[in-house]
Amino acid sequence: MSNLGSDDERFMSILAALDRRNSRLDTPGIEKALTPRQCLLQLLDSTLLLPLTTEMAQQCWEIDIDKSMLFHTILEWSSSSYRPGTAKIYVAARIMRSWSKFGADITGAILDFLDSAVCSSARQNSAFYHLVSELARSEHFSTPRYLQWLIARGGLYDTTDVAPDGPCATRLLAELPIHNLSESMSELRATLLSRAEFFVAQEKDRARELMAFMDRNLPGMQANVDVELESQSFGVDLPSLSSETSRTIKSELGLWLRKKVALQMVQPTIPPLDDWDDSPMKGGTSAITSSDFNTVRGYLELISDYSMLADVLKIVTSSNDAEVLASCADTLDLHIEIFASIGALNGLFDILMARLRALTDEIDSIRVFLVSLSDLASRLPGQKTVAQQLSQELARSDRKTAADACSPVSDHMALVQTAEADFTDEIEKVLASGNSMDQATLDRLFQRIIGRLEESWEKSPEQQRSCGLLLTRLRTFDAQQFDILMTAWVKRLLQMQSRPTMIQTFGPLISFGCLALRDVILGACLTEETDSFLGLGTAQQALALLLGSSGLPEVMTVEEGYRLRIKQAHMQKDNPIEVLNVIRRVFGETVDSDEQGNPSDTKISLDSSDFHTLLQSLVLTDTREFTDNLVLPLLQSSVPEVVATINKSVDDLLLAGNDNEAITTEVLLNLADDLSLPFCQVKLASMFRREDTVMEGAEDPQSEDLEAFDRAIESAVAAGKTTWASIVPLLDASIARRLRQRAEARFLALFPSPRNPNGEDSARSRIIYAENLLHIIDATAYSMSTTPTPTNVTNLTSDIVATLNGVWLLLANSQSKEMKDAIISKWLPLLLSFTTIHTSAFEANKAGHEIRAKAILALAAILLQLQAVGTTTEEFKNLVEQVFDLALYLIDSLPEDMRQQCIRSLRDTVSNPRISYLLSFAANPTEWLVLSQRERIVPPPGVGAAERAAEKEKLVPFSLRRWEMLGEPTPNVGENDTSLSLTLFGARRG
Repeated sequence: MSNLGSDDERFMSILAALDRRNSRLDTPGIEKALTPRQCLLQLLDSTLLLPLTTEMAQQCWEIDIDKSMLFHTILEWSSSSYRPGTAKIYVAARIMRSWSKFGADITGAILDFLDSAVCSSARQNSAFYHLVSELARSEHFSTPRYLQWLIARGGLYDTTDVAPDGPCATRLLAELPIHNLSESMSELRATLLSRAEFFVAQEKDRARELMAFMDRNLPGMQANVDVELESQSFGVDLPSLSSETSRTIKSELGLWLRKKVALQMVQPTIPPLDDWDDSPMKGGTSAITSSDFNTVRGYLELISDYSMLADVLKIVTSSNDAEVLASCADTLDLHIEIFASIGALNGLFDILMARLRALTDEIDSIRVFLVSLSDLASRLPGQKTVAQQLSQELARSDRKTAADACSPVSDHMALVQTAEADFTDEIEKVLASGNSMDQATLDRLFQRIIGRLEESWEKSPEQQRSCGLLLTRLRTFDAQQFDILMTAWVKRLLQMQSRPTMIQTFGPLISFGCLALRDVILGACLTEETDSFLGLGTAQQALALLLGSSGLPEVMTVEEGYRLRIKQAHMQKDNPIEVLNVIRRVFGETVDSDEQGNPSDTKISLDSSDFHTLLQSLVLTDTREFTDNLVLPLLQSSVPEVVATINKSVDDLLLAGNDNEAITTEVLLNLADDLSLPFCQVKLASMFRREDTVMEGAEDPQSEDLEAFDRAIESAVAAGKTTWASIVPLLDASIARRLRQRAEARFLALFPSPRNPNGEDSARSRIIYAENLLHIIDATAYSMSTTPTPTNVTNLTSDIVATLNGVWLLLANSQSKEMKDAIISKWLPLLLSFTTIHTSAFEANKAGHEIRAKAILALAAILLQLQAVGTTTEEFKNLVEQVFDLALYLIDSLPEDMRQQCIRSLRDTVSNPRISYLLSFAANPTEWLVLSQRERIVPPPGVGAAERAAEKEKLVPFSLRRWEMLGEPTPNVGENDTSLSLTLFGARRG
């Protein structure tokens, strides 16, 4: 073996042949390997949950040598309506830019995708335009080449070509960025668009109108305002800015906002009068205010231009305003996957860390920045140590007080009664009187603040805000005890019949950091379980607290509302089970509120895009948990409205906006592909829900659904469609087993037999039908891993043996050449594949071994018949090889006594090398030896002397034992040189 290696062609060909023969015996349908496309989709989906790594692009590139498939898949994924969010766009852009370094033609791949049929089905066209726009910005997509390609296709001639819902190939012209186009390219673009009655002048006017509107809402950034913008009108609808504005205009707005921020940040700051303190925080006012930054950030998020937002964050990090820097950290935290995909996450985090260190002398005034940066570090991969350091630093800063405040907080101060106007100041003095607090004092202070908080809900929103901030400071003395008190208060509050909504009550506290959103959600679920009357409406309020980005309390600032969004995003990602529990209760509450005539705002949110996105994310996170914890429990409800509502929500996940279409089995099979599989799995669970008490053979209400599904699959297979193969593995094992058993019975019934040979015309249709059934059996083979019914298994294996024998008899006795050709080329390969799938059905008991032996005998007989044909084509040799390998696989588990029976049955054919190897039987090489024995014939009386001497020779078999062929020990080389005396074994001297 030392001379054999990977460069030895003969050795490698032998290994390849062994792999090929072994692969035939792999049981299809069980533990199938993922295709390269599915592997790529798995990697891409992981970036929706965790930040993109630098190695991801290389890993994706090395998945397969078919690079066009890789490009096609990533373009499908990034523009699929089955993948929510904006992160997918920047993930795809980053990966494709990396692939360009390997010599990939990005423009060519995109143009090929535009030519494909996939581009016009189930696409988020806006996401596709956004991706191409990002690539065009970095000049990885060539706009001149696209224009050339478009002209070669005939250009534009109709308004529908550039309509927002028009074909992607032509509408893309109205979506590409124009800031980096040459004058000639801009004129060519304008000319092409004008032929479709799309005028560039109107596009520019719209862009300037939006810029003027934004400029008006940035009062602190007027130093470099464009004078031409001042005369513009301000009739702008913000919701339409995101949905109705083209990507071209959005790109111009993003660039304009970035330029405006950059110009603002170079403005000289104004130091306070008569203040000569040169510390970092006293150097002057920030060039950009927190309010203006929040406005700019809001606009960039509205138009989903996060690459420009990343540039803005980098520019703004030079600010000396702790609130602005905290807002930068919060922005990274909320969109962590997007900024990781852009490649700006780690760099911006390092800059923010450097800014924090530069401002450590003013630690009291930058606590808000430290809190935001600590939260961000805890979410970053590889920053666990930094997060711990920041957390410790935050704890030290919370306990840092004046030098003379080094004593416990006084009890009597905690009990001071003050008027409402002075309440906040008095509590502040109490909290500042020491740096430690005993449990009793903490409890009394907590109750004082909570009491005033409850009084302020309806009377004084400002007092509510002050109480929330006081609770945040109080928590720094003993977080563990504080959380216990807060949990008890949340439980008591949720049980009150008359109280403000949860988002009004708990929203500010969650944003301030003195209350965990998860604690509120768990408390809401517990309240509904213990008291259904008090819990009515609680789940709807909990859902609003989880999703609500509007309707926030007036006491919350813009930045505090932003931090609440961060807490909501973390809750949805980190605690999907709790979120599913809330959603499950919401469906029931919505029906109850309708019956009582109390429509809730939450019912509207069930149809909102935010709720739809949340459901999509939960399905992609864990499809099984989504099905088991949400869909199946609701489908078992006795209220028809609940069942109808969840079915509609499941349908909406698959239909992607086509609300009028009903999902039948045929529609489901047509929708199925690698991207929609998780949602198809959920729909299948709702279609074939099944009680565990249903027994095999009993009347099952699912039988009609199964029949319809079976017919749909057969028609799909007959039509040459392949999407059904993605659906079948998602079925429950019990349902898949029933489909498989039906297909098995039909499959074996199609085979010709000596009694009933098929005609040529019927044989052709039967073969096609058998091939289709085998595809279904192969796809449902995973259901054989469950415990089968012994009777069914025995019947199946017996039918397999009978079919094998029938094929052998037809090969041996049929006089029709067409019949033999059909058996060899079609029927026999189908039967061998079917038998290979069901090798596990041959049980390891006496009856199973008997059937296994009969199958081996039938295969041996078929092998001999095939060898007698004498055909030398490659396909025929592979068929003979397949029969022989299957027989070898089956005989491995055969007991010795059964093997001996097989040898006796095939005694006359054991001289065949393959049969001899199969049965592990070798004929005795000395069988030809005979012993000559002479018998003396006794003559009768009266016979002469010569006749009396006659003898008769008799030949008898002689069995020569192996050791009798050896001589005595001798030093001569070539003779028996063993040191043992063969007489020890009873050998005779020769």
